[in-house]
Amino acid sequence: MTDTIYTDMLQPRGAAYSSDRIKPWSHYREPIDSGDGRLHGDSRRWGDASPHTQSRVIDSLIDASRDAGLSSRETAYVLAIARVESGFNPDAAAGTTSASGLGQFIDRTGAHYGVNTSNRFDVQTQSQALVQHFIDNRDLARSRGQDEDYIYKYHHDGPTKDYGGLALSRREIAPHLDNYTQFVEQRLAQTQGTAVDRPAPAAHPAETSHGTRSNFQQTMERMLPGQGSADPHITGHYGEHRGSHGPHGGTDFNYEGGQTGRNLQHPTVHSPVSGTVTFAGGNYGTVKIRDAQGNSHEILHLDALKVKEGQTLSAGDAIGTMGGRGPNGNSQYAQHVHYQLRDANGKLTSPETFWNQGHQQESGARQSPSSTPASHGALRHGDQSPDVGKLQQDLNRLGVRDAQGNRLAEDGRFGDNTREAVLAFQKQHGLQADGVVGRNTQAALSALPAQTQSRAGEAPVAAPKGPSLNDASHPDHALHNAIRSKLPSMISSDTAANVTLQAKQNGIDSADKLQSVTVQDGKAFVMGTTPGFRAAVDLNQPAPTLEQTSAQLLAGQSQQQQVHDEQQKVAIGGR
Repeated sequence: MTDTIYTDMLQPRGAAYSSDRIKPWSHYREPIDSGDGRLHGDSRRWGDASPHTQSRVIDSLIDASRDAGLSSRETAYVLAIARVESGFNPDAAAGTTSASGLGQFIDRTGAHYGVNTSNRFDVQTQSQALVQHFIDNRDLARSRGQDEDYIYKYHHDGPTKDYGGLALSRREIAPHLDNYTQFVEQRLAQTQGTAVDRPAPAAHPAETSHGTRSNFQQTMERMLPGQGSADPHITGHYGEHRGSHGPHGGTDFNYEGGQTGRNLQHPTVHSPVSGTVTFAGGNYGTVKIRDAQGNSHEILHLDALKVKEGQTLSAGDAIGTMGGRGPNGNSQYAQHVHYQLRDANGKLTSPETFWNQGHQQESGARQSPSSTPASHGALRHGDQSPDVGKLQQDLNRLGVRDAQGNRLAEDGRFGDNTREAVLAFQKQHGLQADGVVGRNTQAALSALPAQTQSRAGEAPVAAPKGPSLNDASHPDHALHNAIRSKLPSMISSDTAANVTLQAKQNGIDSADKLQSVTVQDGKAFVMGTTPGFRAAVDLNQPAPTLEQTSAQLLAGQSQQQQVHDEQQKVAIGGR
């Protein structure tokens, strides 16, 4: 028996293809595997699957979306795509093309997402592939400044063609999103605290047994106090893998019960610590609070803010109201608190571990105040001193440039160019971008050269030979130029070369295959014109030199040529 919650989601059987329209490359005539309890359709027709199969397919899509960190509305969008493409029939196939499965991927597109002959109609494989394809198209639309209607356009048309996908999106996708979002939230509320067709997860290290309340539990309740029978609970842990987005950078929580009741009423969120507000606002509704030890407590997705920069807070003071704010508006994400924590060096750390260890970091810092990286005062625009000269040396060594991409003059004068480089460094490392080199910025500067020096202690590498990526004679010069032109000017030549290398290693091997390059949260996101070809490069990590990367790309080019030559020999019978 199918849960009545699915009633309005289930689709009727669509029309069949006539025999004269079915092409040889279609999967329409392939037999359907119904063995071993496999979820299957009753034919290759749109929507021709039992209510049980359709409801389990919907659950699989929700699970894949949740694992990838999608919001309720984004999950609803994935469901809307599956509805219009396949009617939730996992065995659906087109008669005139090779399109098949929940997302109706043609063979070439499916291959980019791990879909092949052996798993073409597997529900889990299809669900994960459709979610990843959605993420790629969502990111493409965002990079072009377009609204959500374009996500399905790119699914239907591809990134560069126009086959009427935008009109189809507005007619077949947009009208369902609100109702599907409500369905997703109801379904997730049903499964809160209960695994549906899943093994019970292992206990997280930060969770305690026998009802004992950990220090993080107390902190969470300070930030989001219980309301009658509604208590706060963790919905996402620090370090959890979130699909293509990588490990989760903080701890998520809201009230028990899913996206209903109290969670939709914008309850007040309170400060976890005493400290000073260093940032309030931004696209993600963020408040950052620096405590006495230099740790930055950062709360994201707030709907409304109740504090301003420079304000002094006590633990428990109101800072805003809970929401789901993101770059696309105040309801981009499910309503929750995202709490992330950076230490005095700017490094992300687990809020749960921080509080469950009894806030040991705080006591340690009090016992050794002289251990802070900089004992002198902050450096700012207009200063002139040896400390400014040392700052300029550090920025140059790390490859940080001014707004024109130039190295800094190491003259000890804190002028406009130095301030531009400081701002670039602060933005790359998630620090308050105020152009002032205070304790946190000094700590981050002090930490990074150590990484460079440790690499310097490794075995020496022979000096690379051959043309640089900046030379027209280098085979990847055109690709590098295309990528470099889309990166901010203050990105160093070494880092830009590394972005080119990562892009090529992920299939974007020529300028005409480059779709876009965007920089956000200290990472460069490179997207190719071919779906699935993309790269994410951490700009905060030390990069090899331009010369080393140029040589590595040349070596790869040489290996490819050798393989090509061998294939040519075989083709003509030579050995």
